[in-house]
Amino acid sequence: MAAGGLLDLQRKRQSRELAQGTPRQRLLNRLHRSLDDLKGEVTDICDEIFKALRQLRGDEVLQTLQQLALQLQDVNDRLDMLPLASAAAPPPLRSRCVGQLEGEDLRRLRRRRREVVLDIQAELEQLDAFLQGLREVRHAVGLLNTLLDELCQQNDSFVCPVMHDVMRRPVTVSSGKTYDAAALREMRKHAEEAGAQPLCPLTCQPLRPWEDRPNVVLQRLIDSAVEAAIAGSGASAADQGAMLRRWRQEAR
Repeated sequence: MAAGGLLDLQRKRQSRELAQGTPRQRLLNRLHRSLDDLKGEVTDICDEIFKALRQLRGDEVLQTLQQLALQLQDVNDRLDMLPLASAAAPPPLRSRCVGQLEGEDLRRLRRRRREVVLDIQAELEQLDAFLQGLREVRHAVGLLNTLLDELCQQNDSFVCPVMHDVMRRPVTVSSGKTYDAAALREMRKHAEEAGAQPLCPLTCQPLRPWEDRPNVVLQRLIDSAVEAAIAGSGASAADQGAMLRRWRQEAR
């Protein structure tokens, strides 16, 4: 090979070495990239948590949030594997890395790692509290539905003829019949989609929305019956409170 060609190769190799930096600098860059990647994963998971809370319901949101919590814990475990603390890495890697990263560089990396860990811990604590609250709500809903089924059998006047469930917001229509407000909305929606006139299911008379009237007397009777059933259910005070809150939320 000509001397000029050899000189060019040497210059290119030196340029690459300068661009890559010293072994210590390469290690610093690699660890910073690892922290950036893990922090990016945490951000993506938190975005997925927010999306799940907005879009999913019931069993879907519970399962999705549990999976996302496991992903956050996995990121936390991988942060622990980074060789930034005396006990975080196997001895050969630990001694080599700590020897190369002393002083301010190592302290800065440890601070960045600690910030990401704290973010993960805060998110996991919020997730745990939310999941616990969701489980309590699901339990309260199950207890409340059992009581409402019993009320349906005890008093037909509480039951919506369309939904066959205790009415949350009874409304008397122009035909004189009473339905749950949610049932009326669905009937009118389906009639509108079909291009038809909404009719009272019991009398086949037209449903004129401007003549709808909240049945306040029946609403109070239902509320009193539900509250009495909850109080006499034998459930714990916490479960009774949860059932009452759930009923009031549904009856708004």
